[in-house]
Amino acid sequence: MKNAWKRSIVAAGLAGLLLADVVSAKTAPSDSWITTKVKMQLLTAEDVSGTDVNVDTRDGLVTLQGPVSTAAEKARTVKLARGIEGVRDVRDLLEIVPQSKASVIEAKDDVIRDRLSKDLNDAARLQDSAIAIQSVTNGTVVLGGKAKTLGDHAEALRLARRTPGVRKVVSQIVSPDTLGDEDLWFPEVKAEKVAEAEAKDAQVAAKGASGQVSDSWITTKAKLALWTSPDITSDEINVDTRDGVVTLFGTVTPDAVREVAVQKVRAVDGVKDVKNQLQVVSVTTEKAVEHADDAIKSAVTSRLAERGDLNAAKIEVSVAKGVVQLKGTVASQEQRLTALSQARMVAGVRAVIDELHIQMK
Repeated sequence: MKNAWKRSIVAAGLAGLLLADVVSAKTAPSDSWITTKVKMQLLTAEDVSGTDVNVDTRDGLVTLQGPVSTAAEKARTVKLARGIEGVRDVRDLLEIVPQSKASVIEAKDDVIRDRLSKDLNDAARLQDSAIAIQSVTNGTVVLGGKAKTLGDHAEALRLARRTPGVRKVVSQIVSPDTLGDEDLWFPEVKAEKVAEAEAKDAQVAAKGASGQVSDSWITTKAKLALWTSPDITSDEINVDTRDGVVTLFGTVTPDAVREVAVQKVRAVDGVKDVKNQLQVVSVTTEKAVEHADDAIKSAVTSRLAERGDLNAAKIEVSVAKGVVQLKGTVASQEQRLTALSQARMVAGVRAVIDELHIQMK
């Protein structure tokens, strides 16, 4: 029976995949969810520098980049990331930078409470959540209340962990275990329904009442700027954003791509600055392999079919000169981002054109 099932999978165009791989792919959490959960794990761990580590995920591969104080902290950071559901592997780009005792900031608990309370109240994206400080004791902050989305939960933890004097963050926040559309993208449902209001809706939803663009929104738009550009030949560029400052890390080839990537991301609305930490690798001497459009189309279609979270999506794939166009409907912005990411990772794809829309309910 098992062999027959495998033959049927091959017949369906999924040749070469083991049964376990098929099940894993169908049940795999989205990359955005994995990134969020890894960040939350690091932010609530007392023995790692959660606010200094950049995190990005591509197809279950988590890349960690940034400074850590010791080899033990480096190992611990990687271990915590590996423990998150859906993580296939961890790429460790962490750098050991010893921390001087002078750099450790001491602060009284009441000072910590006052500063964090202000930051939580001022955070535009947290206005629809009810997150409160339960206690501050010897630098340990306990947060409670309710978060509207998982992204709001993660943002509250980040604000707490970055507060000077905070040694540890404990979360008793109740939140969904899924990402909301607003965690990744501005809600475009209204824009699709009322086309003439698209620009206004996009700005209001993305920036919120304070006019600040959220870090998660910037990260998403930065990735799209890279994925949709035929000038970006590297598929190893990682993106993370903190307070409007985007860090690009990973590898590129050739060197020109490094500068193009920075220019593309710098043009994204809300980006305050770009930290270019991309490493240039040597161009291989082997002749580049050309990928026929029909082969690319078949590969993209197969990747999308393997994703169980895209079962309800209706996506049409077309390819011209290595540029993939995705048209159709998806159930959420998270699914939209997953589909675009999966297409961009197929060998031979030069760029991805996004014509996906959220299915109106």
